[in-house]
Amino acid sequence: MDPYGKLPIVHGAAFDSLEDQHDDECLLGTITEILNDIREWAASPLGKCILWLKGMAGTGKSTISRTVARSLKDNNYLSASFFFKRGEGDRDSRLLASSSCDNTIRVWVSKTGILLQEFTSYSGQARPIAFSDDSQLLALGSRDNTVRLWSPVTGVLMQDLKGHSGRVTSVAFLPGGQLLVSASEDKTVRIWNPVTGTLDQPLEGHSGVVEQMWKLEGHLGWIEFIAFSPDGAHLVSVSGDGTVQLWNPATGARERRLLQALEAHSGSVVCVAFSPNGRLLASTSGDNVVWVWDLVQGDQRQLDSHSGSVSSLAFSPNSQRLVSGSGGGLLLWDLTKGHLQNTLRGHRGQVEAVAFSPNGRLLASASEDNIVRIWDSVKGIMQKRDTGHPNEVQYLAFSPGGRLLASASVDGTVGVWDPITGTLQRMYNVERFIIHIEFARKGLPIFTTSKTTCFIK
Repeated sequence: MDPYGKLPIVHGAAFDSLEDQHDDECLLGTITEILNDIREWAASPLGKCILWLKGMAGTGKSTISRTVARSLKDNNYLSASFFFKRGEGDRDSRLLASSSCDNTIRVWVSKTGILLQEFTSYSGQARPIAFSDDSQLLALGSRDNTVRLWSPVTGVLMQDLKGHSGRVTSVAFLPGGQLLVSASEDKTVRIWNPVTGTLDQPLEGHSGVVEQMWKLEGHLGWIEFIAFSPDGAHLVSVSGDGTVQLWNPATGARERRLLQALEAHSGSVVCVAFSPNGRLLASTSGDNVVWVWDLVQGDQRQLDSHSGSVSSLAFSPNSQRLVSGSGGGLLLWDLTKGHLQNTLRGHRGQVEAVAFSPNGRLLASASEDNIVRIWDSVKGIMQKRDTGHPNEVQYLAFSPGGRLLASASVDGTVGVWDPITGTLQRMYNVERFIIHIEFARKGLPIFTTSKTTCFIK
């Protein structure tokens, strides 16, 4: 009997994951003896199929592996390279995880519906969540005023961060995962160090365990949500007091300085968006106006051609265009020239979500009419009209490669589409009111949050 026939098949797994490796390789002229031995093994027709590198952590095994993989590829060897770490989950897995008010987290195989894991999570209902860049940490903000850090692979509680005196309303990781920020109904933003390790491990510069934070105060109302700029240079906080405040979250300094208080809106701010280059910040409220702020020059401009309230914003990947959803239409702005480029009409209800594809060619929109529409953002022509949701669609997200589009509805359903063909790939029913959906930075996981923190990974 063929023993390979018993091996499980990982559908969609990459044949060669070398191109996903962006860390350093060996410097020229270093570790030459080991590299020569490995190259001789690779060139020998009598060599074993597998060669193991053993040694303590930090001795350079990963660096050697990347160097060898690059050498094999450059010399056209028939080979494939795969990289993984101890405790790291399957990078190509499609798992569905749900967190419920019964204090349990369940992890499912989305393709088969098999329950993989069930464990007790926390006391108090969780709401906002955020993944670290490498998807190795999952932060959950809770109604019991705490932020908890979990390993989404093992289900182990890594940190229990206490300090807020009100319900945690938003959490976000600094790009790179070096800092975690939380916002609360206590009108404060707190910055934490989410270093992995035991709960009693002290952080450098602190006098106690990992429960120290920097406290940013300045809002007069509840802080509704927070977000980092793509380059991590700025932190924006949005409050019910009608202000958007910009902070400097730089590491190392104890003093946290309020950079700007942007007070232009006449009502509560309902939506903000950073440009991918981190230079521009767009915000809107119920006053039918979009403000675009240049964070470098300090300038601002007003986009006021909307016929109704603006409920959604998105920058193009090159940061040169902005789309705003107003009423049943989409307004596409050329920010380099400062004028309205196009108006896209077709929805029969308020446009609740907009998203550009990673290459900027496609634009997706979702509305109260239950329909997801996909447009050619250059020509302004609607290409696809998808009607897989029975109720209002409020959230959209493209995968980093642009091959998938995820949509989330108020009825708790999440659709995954092929944006080119408009084909519905899969429909999930998380049975909770969803408040967020996005793809993780590493590319594969999707997660959604709800009032009971349902998410797909």
